[in-house]
Amino acid sequence: MSETERTTAQVTAWIEANLGPVIAIERQARWRPAWFVEVQREDGVLPLYVRGAREGARNIYPIDQEAEVLRILEAHGIPVPHVYGMIDRPWAIVMDKLPGQANLANVEDDEERRAILGEYMDILAQVHAIDPKEFLPAGFSMPADRATHALSWFNGVEERYRRTKKRPEPLLEFVVKWVRRQVPEHGWDTRFILGDPGQFMFQDGRITGLLDFEFGHLGDVAHDLASMRLRDIPEPLGDVGGGLLRYEAKSGKPLDLALIDFHTVKWVICTPLSLIATLHDPPQTPDLMQYVEWFHQYSLTASEGIANIIGVTLLDLGLPEPSPSRHGWVHDAFPTIIRSLEGGDGHGGVPAAGRCLRSRGGGGEPRRHPGAAGRTPGRLASGGRRPRDLCAGGGTGPRRRPRAHLPSPGDAPDAPPGARSLSDQDHPPARSPTRDHRPSLTP
Repeated sequence: MSETERTTAQVTAWIEANLGPVIAIERQARWRPAWFVEVQREDGVLPLYVRGAREGARNIYPIDQEAEVLRILEAHGIPVPHVYGMIDRPWAIVMDKLPGQANLANVEDDEERRAILGEYMDILAQVHAIDPKEFLPAGFSMPADRATHALSWFNGVEERYRRTKKRPEPLLEFVVKWVRRQVPEHGWDTRFILGDPGQFMFQDGRITGLLDFEFGHLGDVAHDLASMRLRDIPEPLGDVGGGLLRYEAKSGKPLDLALIDFHTVKWVICTPLSLIATLHDPPQTPDLMQYVEWFHQYSLTASEGIANIIGVTLLDLGLPEPSPSRHGWVHDAFPTIIRSLEGGDGHGGVPAAGRCLRSRGGGGEPRRHPGAAGRTPGRLASGGRRPRDLCAGGGTGPRRRPRAHLPSPGDAPDAPPGARSLSDQDHPPARSPTRDHRPSLTP
């Protein structure tokens, strides 16, 4: 019995002991263990999503804490999946499967996209309004000083980076030192922060629920607002500037543009810092090139963020001629990876090559929303506070990707409001026959 078969059997056993007969179960094709499940109940079929813990990161991302966050948010009327319980082996949350789809890039109508994003920003403001002390029993702690308030998540990321790095990383060191020198002297209103916001399911123009709270912590709301700009890089959200203004109106608190700029740099550099453990000791995985792309893309974005803050105009440069790379050693892992592409790789029976293509939206091409034509992925536009012409669909040249600029003070909100890896609850399961031996249906 393979590891996938063993864990799937354990998930099935827990659900049948606690919730009812399993009539369909499918391992989700993504980097972390997760399953789509259907359970027969007296009142019909109950669709579930089983979210497993990150492998090898039990103490870094405690998934039982995420389950407690879901319960707290649900108690406050925030649309999130209901939690039915925790499985010990594999360590996982059993929750509702939300209806609908993820990724606003798939929405064709601009007005619908704006409305969904606006609803999300309203919900985000409601999350931030919850008394942060309610999250203390879940294992969170209040920041003791201004620096901890601003850098609570960043501190842990930097510590793991220093513990796992094996060679010099001068750009990362530069950005880390810049962030620590620039800790804001103002703005200290600790709130529960989603950590990696902008993840939700929607259907018929409305949000059905929020997803993914494992990066949640107590800190500054500017972190979440900055993160919305960054999520717009791989997953175009539309009018992010208008969304921020919608948040401002709902929360009743003026946007602190300087604070959001700082947290943009602080949060975006966390991705390259987190990837060092993998890139300095590359595993044999077909996802390796995705990690290399993320490393360079978000290192570039951090540099552009600093340039925005200090007023330096960056030039658009053409691609250089091919030459040896500092990361050329990554290629040493490729022969074994390529040889493995002919068979399954243990991720729910999905061939490794297929997973590589699927993570890029199919066919190896990044997904783009209709307003993204001509945009260069991964760029923060430089310059001043351009409002709506750079929030969605505008541009500054053929190689520039119009980024999520912060709106200018005084901008009035208008109507309520890429290539990406598979996220929570993102696709329906390919049905697997269980005791009723129904044929498999491939989505």
